[in-house]
Amino acid sequence: MFELTMNDSRAMQGVFDAVAAIIDESEIIFSPNGISLTSIDAGRVCLISLKLDKEDFDAYKCDKEEKLGLNIEDLVKILKRSSASDSIIFQFEENSNKLLILMQSREGKKMRKFSITLKDISMPPIKPESLEKILYNNSVTLPVGYLEEAIKDADIYNDTAIISMNDSALIFRSEGNVGETECVLDKEDSLLNNFIATEDAEGTFALKFLNHMLKVSSVPNVSQVELSVSTDQPLRAAFNIMGASSIKYFLAPRIEDEEEDY
Repeated sequence: MFELTMNDSRAMQGVFDAVAAIIDESEIIFSPNGISLTSIDAGRVCLISLKLDKEDFDAYKCDKEEKLGLNIEDLVKILKRSSASDSIIFQFEENSNKLLILMQSREGKKMRKFSITLKDISMPPIKPESLEKILYNNSVTLPVGYLEEAIKDADIYNDTAIISMNDSALIFRSEGNVGETECVLDKEDSLLNNFIATEDAEGTFALKFLNHMLKVSSVPNVSQVELSVSTDQPLRAAFNIMGASSIKYFLAPRIEDEEEDY
């Protein structure tokens, strides 16, 4: 069984809204150390790894690990019924087929209760630890606003962006019938941090998924993203959220002869 409380309902909303932009349903692991989810979209283009550390909850009681299959879109619909003055409480009793979601008003005695039926979800064999073994020769931390601006520029010209990195800059490019655009972020920019580049690297990535990643910026205090780039590897975008927690995206590069439907 477990009972978890987060007073910041907007943070809980934002986290799962960001997940739902890419994943319809998933198995979520509730453990004594926190909540985790690792899943990939139906087209196997973007993988998401979420870790909510127990330290970021206002109360956390979990006796043992529980794996619950949930429809993430339905979960978000429920969470969006909370107000800014509500605490979110997750409750689960062993052998139950439902997750309980309570919304407790911090300004009064109003309590609303929701339940969501568990699903039997067959998960692909993805181990979060294997993702951390991917070697990236280039990485940089930048403001989320920089990434958002580059994506909006690229969207004028195509449904993809070319992201490259060398020893002097991170570069976003896009081109199409209208023309082309380029955004160059010099490593000397004062708002860039931890700039590491040991080789030239480049990949072409779908704007649809890059836009989905930006949904996590609705979580309070999320302002930075760490991008890791290596040729022929997924783009990794890592966001620190709520203190000790994180959400990471691994976006596969588009291959030139690939169908234009992702």
